[in-house]
Amino acid sequence: FLEVSGLNKEAVFLRAKSHSVAHTRQALFYLLYKYTTLSMPQIGRRYGGYDHTTVMHSIGKVLERLGQHDKETQNLVMGVKEKIELARAA
Repeated sequence: FLEVSGLNKEAVFLRAKSHSVAHTRQALFYLLYKYTTLSMPQIGRRYGGYDHTTVMHSIGKVLERLGQHDKETQNLVMGVKEKIELARAA
């Protein structure tokens, strides 16, 4: 999934809380939950050893920013979504 999405693998596994790293990780958790059959606990364990509540919080933050029409979040989510769809079509 990381290879297809083009998201920075290091950003997912770093425990850093910088704006860009956190947003990337949150977007990944949101997209994994939306476009795979993985549960929140599975996502957390597989992508950095996070608790399911961290995944749940991340999904909520992304949905909140999307609801506020945050351009950075919209561009990140839509860009990754397009890459996933292109990979599925190939």
